[in-house]
Amino acid sequence: MVDGFDQDLPLSSNYALIAVSYSGSTLETLEQFKKLAQRARAIAVVSGKGELLELALSKGALVEQVGGALAPRFGFPQLLFFTFKVFSSLIGESWPLRELQECSKKLSEWCTTSFPVKLTEKVAKDLGDRYAVVYASEHLKPVGYRWKTQINENAKLPAFFSVLPEANHNEVNSWKKTKEFYALVLKGSFYTTHTNASIFAYIQASGLQHTQLEFKGETRIEEMLRATVIGDLLSIKLAEMNSVDVVATPLISQVKSLQQSFLKGVKPC
Repeated sequence: MVDGFDQDLPLSSNYALIAVSYSGSTLETLEQFKKLAQRARAIAVVSGKGELLELALSKGALVEQVGGALAPRFGFPQLLFFTFKVFSSLIGESWPLRELQECSKKLSEWCTTSFPVKLTEKVAKDLGDRYAVVYASEHLKPVGYRWKTQINENAKLPAFFSVLPEANHNEVNSWKKTKEFYALVLKGSFYTTHTNASIFAYIQASGLQHTQLEFKGETRIEEMLRATVIGDLLSIKLAEMNSVDVVATPLISQVKSLQQSFLKGVKPC
């Protein structure tokens, strides 16, 4: 998993490269693709129109094209599906994509019930005007991080993410004198006893006000998808409560422009 600029070129060419970018213009993805594609034995790309798609076609990569979403983050279902599809193709096995499709059917049925909306409204009410600190463990760690980023992008609010049990070794010391933060603790039915003990100890010792949300599914992927839906809905609900535009992200556009200016050696005024 590479999400920055500092990945060294592997010594061996015995690896497959999967590059994912909805826009096809994410700078760190482009730079790492140019480097890692040099030796990769197999290459697959999931992308919209952009430089990444052009590079993929020039390399003869396996390509799945996405598009049509209001913003890249709303294209997550497409990105996930096609990433599983190309992964299944690269390894010559159908079970990863099949498992995702089975989970998606259950998720669609679950989303037609009133439960997701009611749970979202409850969590938003619990959170109130405090800043969310999202905690997750094991397979729900990437989902917890998405909760944080969706609140940032959709609701335009500060939000933070931390991992348990690691937070028991440091962060637990910091909460005694603050009331501006509220913990959202994501739990899964596959968590080990030791993980659950760590969560219990952290909540008790930190004194943080909190809501614990347990997501149950027959597989870890199903639990991850259920948790993702609630996190996305929560971010939109918070945007609605704060009367902000869910789609617009002008500061992200500004960051990209400033980054390009820096790389070109042009200092902005």
